[in-house]
Amino acid sequence: MGKTTTQWLKEFWDIRIKEGLEQLERNEDEQMAKRLWSVFTDDMEHCIETGSLQCHRHHIFGASNRNKSEKYGFVIPIVWYLHEFNKDSIHANPNKGLDLKWKQKAQEYYEEHYGSRADFIREFGRSYRD
Repeated sequence: MGKTTTQWLKEFWDIRIKEGLEQLERNEDEQMAKRLWSVFTDDMEHCIETGSLQCHRHHIFGASNRNKSEKYGFVIPIVWYLHEFNKDSIHANPNKGLDLKWKQKAQEYYEEHYGSRADFIREFGRSYRD
C-alpha cells in the first residue's frame, strides 16, 4: 500500500525544510567569506601558507581584539591543520611560531599604514615586534 497524503506531505516539507536550512548555512558561510578581508591577500579561499583550499579564516588578533582584526584586515586564510588541531598550529602556540609571525606582520602593516607603535600598543595592548 502507498503513502497516505499526510505521510507524503510530511516527507515533502521535511525535505524542503532541510534544503532551506542547508541554503541558510551556505549563505551564512558566503556572507562570512565576503565580510572578512585581508591586507595580506586578496584570495581568502586559499591558505596563505600552503595554497590549500582546505582553509579556515584566522583572526590574527583574537578574543577582545577580534573586531579590530576584522576592521583592519588582519585576517588570513590558513589551512585547518596550521590553524588548530596540531601541535605546530597557531592556536596551539600562542605568541610563538606562525602566530607570532602573523602578529608581527600585522603590527608592521599597522605601523606603516595606520599609526605609530604607541598607537598600536594602545589599540592592541602590547607590541609583538620588540
